[in-house]
Amino acid sequence: MNETASVEQTNETAAGGVQSPPETPPAEASVQVPGELTKELETLRERLGRTESRLAEAQRSADELRRRRDFERELAHASPVDLETARLVAESIARERGIEDAAEAVREAVAAKPFLFASREPSGVMAPELDARPAGGSIRDAAEEAMRTGDRRAVLRYLRARRGE
Repeated sequence: MNETASVEQTNETAAGGVQSPPETPPAEASVQVPGELTKELETLRERLGRTESRLAEAQRSADELRRRRDFERELAHASPVDLETARLVAESIARERGIEDAAEAVREAVAAKPFLFASREPSGVMAPELDARPAGGSIRDAAEEAMRTGDRRAVLRYLRARRGE
């Protein structure tokens, strides 16, 4: 309302006139949408629903990829014999025990299944023995065993014993 109208209204009230109620906006009536717009609105709602579900799926995939990357990074430090098997075991342990941290799950996997991870100790035929002395005690015994059996391990024991003199 502008100032002139409010002054006139005040004058009418003072003169004993009837004051008209202030204008109120009409109550919002239900908006009727033509058929075409209703169909378009429904189509847009369906597209929005599909888009939201695809977004949620993409977020789940991204989270899963991040988690898998974290496990693989931690497993690389643990030197697994088979990365995929070690990852599956670590993820299984994490799920069973409710572990969120990939490093902790990998430590648990190493403790539970050490055969899945490379040993820090050398092993095999070419691994150095702690004691180069043959089991029989002399180099001569090691040489005789190597000649008699022809076993590569016996020959290596003899050579190591000889080197250790």
